Formats: sequence, structure tokens, C-alpha cells
Amino acid sequence: MYSLRQRVSQLYFGLLLLDSQDSLLALHRRDLEGALQKNKAAVDNGVAIPNNVLLLEAELLTLAQRSTAQRLERRATLEMLSLLTGQSLNENTVLERPVPIAMNTDIIRPELRMFEWQNRQVEAKIRQLSTRYIPTVGLFGQGGYGRPALNF
Repeated sequence: MYSLRQRVSQLYFGLLLLDSQDSLLALHRRDLEGALQKNKAAVDNGVAIPNNVLLLEAELLTLAQRSTAQRLERRATLEMLSLLTGQSLNENTVLERPVPIAMNTDIIRPELRMFEWQNRQVEAKIRQLSTRYIPTVGLFGQGGYGRPALNF
């Protein structure tokens, strides 16, 4: 069950990441189109060489390819998420960003409980070994009684 939840979370947040990257690509495309217009005007006025325009057009083509690849990757991820959750999701599905919640520091998982018990067992063995080799202090006393005479 934990692995299924983890997989759904990975797909969901992967989709959110792809949406963010798509908006970044749109910003980058807008910047490149602005630079392309400036360079075309510079070439028309004889200030710049045409190679810069060709380089910017090639960059725009590369950007269009990346955008198409991301769109296809988003579609495939949506299909996988749809299969795992049992809900029909299409390309127009808008995913909401989750609101940050206060983190609960208490994590209750069976594996962590097992590690805690193993840690306690190791600590008990360490205490047992350390008490075995601790020196002990002993006290011995001797007393005597006598009469001051020649015959003891």
C-alpha cells in the first residue's frame, strides 16, 4: 500500500513539475522571439550578421521539440496516473498544487518500530558487556584480641 501511494505521489508531482517546466518553456520562447525580432531588425539595418538570426531560429525549433516532448510525456504520465487511481484524466485536466501542511514529526510505520526494537536490543547488549568488565571493589578486614601476658 505504501509503494502504491508513493508511486501515485511521484506521478502527481511529476505532472506538476512538467506543468511548471512548460510555463518556463513558454517564457523562454517569448524571450527568444523578442531576441529574434531584434536581430532581424539589426540584420535589416546592416548592423548584425544573418548567422545570429539563424541560430535563434534553430533555438526556437529546438524549444518547439522540447515542448512537444513534454506534452507527450505529460499525456503518458496522466494515463499512468489515471490507471493507478481509477479516475479518468485527460489532457485538459488541471492539477491543483497542494497546500503546505504542518509536518507531523511522528511517523508511524512498522519498519521504524522494528528498527527501534533492534536499537534497544543492541543498547541492552552494550550495557551487558560494559557491566561485565567493570572492576569491583572488595573490602576485607581482620581483627584480633589478646591479653598482654607471656602466654597467648
